[in-house]
Amino acid sequence: MTLLAYRFALDPTPAQERALRSHAGAARVAFNWGLARVMANLSQREAERSYGIADLTPGMSWSLYSLRKEWNQAKATVAPWWPECSKEAFNTGLDQLARALKNWGDSRKGQRKGKPAGFPRFRSRRTARPSIRFTTGAFRCEARHAVLPRVGRVKLHEPGTRLTGLVAAGTARVLAVSVRFERGRWFAAFTVEQDISRPAAADPDAVIGIDLGVKTLAVLSTGEEIPNPRHLGTSLRKVRRLSRTVSRRRGPDRRTRQVPSNRWRRAATELGKAQGRVADQRRDALHKATTNLTGRFGTVVVEDLHVRGMLANRRLARHVADASFAEFRRQVEYKTAWRGGTVIVADRWFASSKTCSGCGAVKAKLPLSDRAYVCTACGMVADRDQNAALNLAGYGKHQLAGSGPDSNGRGADRKTTPGSRVAVKRQPGTGHAGQTGTVPRQRGTAV
Repeated sequence: MTLLAYRFALDPTPAQERALRSHAGAARVAFNWGLARVMANLSQREAERSYGIADLTPGMSWSLYSLRKEWNQAKATVAPWWPECSKEAFNTGLDQLARALKNWGDSRKGQRKGKPAGFPRFRSRRTARPSIRFTTGAFRCEARHAVLPRVGRVKLHEPGTRLTGLVAAGTARVLAVSVRFERGRWFAAFTVEQDISRPAAADPDAVIGIDLGVKTLAVLSTGEEIPNPRHLGTSLRKVRRLSRTVSRRRGPDRRTRQVPSNRWRRAATELGKAQGRVADQRRDALHKATTNLTGRFGTVVVEDLHVRGMLANRRLARHVADASFAEFRRQVEYKTAWRGGTVIVADRWFASSKTCSGCGAVKAKLPLSDRAYVCTACGMVADRDQNAALNLAGYGKHQLAGSGPDSNGRGADRKTTPGSRVAVKRQPGTGHAGQTGTVPRQRGTAV
């Protein structure tokens, strides 16, 4: 069983929209109440510790169960209107607080990857994004409506017949529904436990190398190219114009508690819609490209790109962000798993662009301005990206054979020791589970 999300846009009536905002406000109240209790407890213990008191005030548990238990005891005083909203609204705020506190604690202990998580802050009704999550109660998806507790049957902007058909057939089960306000409208995302059965790739034995870049989004080892739509670039003029309009309006100021004007709110809404349209176009193009690739080839070889380092280049940052390399790789990985295929992630230091796909010679330097690869050893001339894709395909074939990549040189920019082992991501039923190979760590140019 796999967890999936089916997302639908909603068309609520004015009364239903007021109910949704009321539930979102209840979640915000519960979040702020719990955060105030936690901060008061931490401040009290810190003050007692500074005074040298040995018997400190008992610490407060940050688990959802403990926060919810304390909320049930105090809700009559804190929120006497609590019967007007579903209990899931208050549970949403407390659950978000428990997760935020856990992330902060794990980040301080070094148990959480990524950027350090800061301590949670109080949420304002003007800046917080309204959201509610229903895990219990009478919620379901119908052909034309989403049924939500205490809100009623909210009309769907698009039909939900596919999800209702899966539920009726017994192949899917709805576990929860999250309602969120984004870019001027409400969305409902149903969390579904579903049996995924996708047909195998058209050529399950084929190995395809994919070289991602900015000029062309993806170049395949077969010679095909997936053009880069550059959705942000085509809409940048409109986004910039709306951004200037927002900056001229009187916006919110947390330091002076300045309330934003209605003109600022309307301009910010228009800007959000324009940016959201770019995101939707990019997501749609990536899904179409990755679905086509995983449906044709059984083994896909991609690079482990250092996207954060690319974003440090101020000339390429916007174009790299618009291409969404990480999202491309994420979609390829889970869609290949659905079809029982194999995803091989080439080592970040593998010199795919600097290596000759004909004789295996490695160049010391290859600037980005050189769009054609000219081998000084064998005289081969090929497109730079096509050469890299061929090298990635060869990398994958050697990994499947268990002999590692065929590379004769170290690469000029290598700074790590040889012999680092790289695991190949295998999917069940492929016959290569757990296989690893010894890979020379070399760095190539990604774009």
